[in-house]
Amino acid sequence: MYFFAYCNLMDKNRFIKMGVREEDVEIISYACLSNHIFKYREILNSRHSTGFPNVEERCNSTVYGILYNMKDSVYEKLIRSRCKPSKTDKKYKYLIKDVEVFDYDNCNLVWPAKILFIHPLRLGDEVQPNNSAFKHMMNTILNIPNYSTYHIQRLHYITRY
Repeated sequence: MYFFAYCNLMDKNRFIKMGVREEDVEIISYACLSNHIFKYREILNSRHSTGFPNVEERCNSTVYGILYNMKDSVYEKLIRSRCKPSKTDKKYKYLIKDVEVFDYDNCNLVWPAKILFIHPLRLGDEVQPNNSAFKHMMNTILNIPNYSTYHIQRLHYITRY
């Protein structure tokens, strides 16, 4: 099962903190998802006031992230933790989408993958990530060999508006 992570899940240690064995999650490549844009959005009716990472469709934009190959059990654990109804209003916050991602260094390599995104009916305003989320994302990106500078520019843009 291929999974495209564009947010804090780019850090493989996040999976390990979820109780996943390291050998059950393999990094395939630094990849890009075309015709999408990376944003931080609030989730309406959420008890958190800070933003949540999200990808949204937008022509001529690209989202960068890590492509993982994971065991089905890891994927199911991820879905159970992220795609569950909220406690406040029992509505789902995240949905799963099938996409095609390209290898950052070799655009001829294409993989069918799954991503998580905020349910369109739950989207609120674009907001800034809190400081700890911003620092964690920056550190994660800087640890990726050959990372895209656009990834960092997009994260800085989100915190500036």
